[in-house]
Amino acid sequence: MPYAGFQGMLDNPPGFRQYWSADYCDSMPDEAVDVFVKYGSDRPSPLSHRDVPWITHPFATWDGAEATAENVEWARGFRPDIERYTNGGVYLTFIGAEGEERIKAAYGTEKYARLAEVKARFDPENVFRGNQNIQPAPA
Repeated sequence: MPYAGFQGMLDNPPGFRQYWSADYCDSMPDEAVDVFVKYGSDRPSPLSHRDVPWITHPFATWDGAEATAENVEWARGFRPDIERYTNGGVYLTFIGAEGEERIKAAYGTEKYARLAEVKARFDPENVFRGNQNIQPAPA
C-alpha cells in the first residue's frame, strides 16, 4: 500500500464505514498478544489496519452496509477479551459511542468531576455535546 494511502485510511473516505475503540496497556503478556493476534488474523475486512505498540484498538473500516454488523461485532468483541490486560486508560480519539463510564475512565474520576463543573458553568444546557461528551455537573 502506498504511504499516502496508508495515512489516508483514518480520513473517513466517502462510502466507507468505521467503528473503533481503544485501551492503554502497561505491558503485553503472551496471553494479551494471543488476543491481539487472534483479532488481527480474524479481521472481516481487509481495510481494517492498526498496529501501534501498546495501544490496543480494533479499527474496522469496510465498504457497504451489509458488512456493518459483522465488522462492528468484531471490534466490540475485542474489548472484553483484551480488557484484563489493559490498565484502564482510554484513548478518547479512538472510541465510539461506548458510554459515559469510558469517558470517565479516560480522564479519571477527579479530572472528570472538575471538567463537569466547568461544563456546568460555561455550557449548562450541554449545547456542545458532540464526540465524547462530558455531562454538566448537577446544579
